[in-house]
Amino acid sequence: MKERMKKSESEFSPGLRREKRKAEEDLMESTDIKKAKLETKALKAKRPGFSEERYNETSYFIENGLRKVYPYYFTFTTFTKGRWVGEKILDVFAKEFRAHPAEQYERCIKTGTLTVNYEKVDTDYRLKHNDLLANIVH
Repeated sequence: MKERMKKSESEFSPGLRREKRKAEEDLMESTDIKKAKLETKALKAKRPGFSEERYNETSYFIENGLRKVYPYYFTFTTFTKGRWVGEKILDVFAKEFRAHPAEQYERCIKTGTLTVNYEKVDTDYRLKHNDLLANIVH
């Protein structure tokens, strides 16, 4: 009987329980991190314009010891933000994307390299909720 008491006391001592609980928590945290990493990889694969095909479209050459990229086209895509709804497309690009002057964005809209839902629109087009804007640049 005394042997049983010693055995049960050692099994259920508070110190051992804390160590076991800590080990279980560490195991749970590491599996949660692995799940999160897998989920983010899956989400990245679903984003428009970011496929494996997109990353393989560029090629390069070596000139004088420098790696140079051949010129290529790239399509920037974004969905209409809430603050843009009801605004003219030209005004939005002139205010929000100031890398180029408004005249260049106007030219892109007229030539069809800047599209809404992959369709050519007029410079006076007013953006709607969830429109997909695509700008092709060289």
